[in-house]
Amino acid sequence: MIKRLLPFLFAGVLGVAAVMLMQNYLQRQQQAFNLEKQKFLEEYKNPVQVIVARRPVPEGRVLTTEDLGTMAIPEKFRPAPATANGDEVLNMQAKVPFAPGEPILRNKIQKPTEKKSDAPVVETLAEVTPQGKRAVTIEMDTLTGVGGFIAPGDNIDILWTFANPDSGENSTLTIFQEVLVLAVNDRFIGEAAPPEGSSRHSGRYTLTLSLAPEEASMLLYARQNGQVQLSLRSKDGTGERMATFVATKQNVLKAVLGDRYVIETPERKRQVEVYKGLDRNTVPVAQGSSSR
Repeated sequence: MIKRLLPFLFAGVLGVAAVMLMQNYLQRQQQAFNLEKQKFLEEYKNPVQVIVARRPVPEGRVLTTEDLGTMAIPEKFRPAPATANGDEVLNMQAKVPFAPGEPILRNKIQKPTEKKSDAPVVETLAEVTPQGKRAVTIEMDTLTGVGGFIAPGDNIDILWTFANPDSGENSTLTIFQEVLVLAVNDRFIGEAAPPEGSSRHSGRYTLTLSLAPEEASMLLYARQNGQVQLSLRSKDGTGERMATFVATKQNVLKAVLGDRYVIETPERKRQVEVYKGLDRNTVPVAQGSSSR
């Protein structure tokens, strides 16, 4: 009988031993975990606030309140150039890109005046395009583009010269007023101006304009069906709207000569037809005379 029970007793002893070993292993793992937890809590016991990037900041951007936020990090891991004082980084320029949540380090920012001429653009075109508007690029030259003196941030009027289908003569009118120039070539609005003496564009160059969607299609139609000319508005002329004037030969002469302009209608000469056999001739008749 005992011999029959020995295998079961032996299996039971092995099972108890396995459970004890497992419990012992789990206790050691729990002790190791508690030790690592203690070290972790010690390291994070004194968090400090630092200024971080709230959104992606490209190289060259001048930092605004929308770009900055705060984050608590362990004092042990606080970089020396990090700061909790927003005034130290506000309106400074990023020398390198910053990812969201990355601390703004004082050795990676500079005053805007320190920007090099070959530094990257400040913004992307989508960011400088006003809400509800579309960015439309056209090519101009120095003659039609105000001599090449248009700069990003200027406001312009756009004139269209086209063949009037009713009269057949050319007509010119202002189709858009106070259009914001977003970019000239690859320089966006808000970027530092180029060195003095190099702001004028010669030859052909591109302008990127801010237009409503329907205005964008109208501008492209005007360029395909006539000639587009730009006029530069004064910085003090913002919001000034002028009545639309259609420039035709007749309207221009009226505007210049005023009451002195009289439309002369050619005198129609009276003529009579004279037949001699099969030949037909016309003979002018003086005014006041009558034929019998």
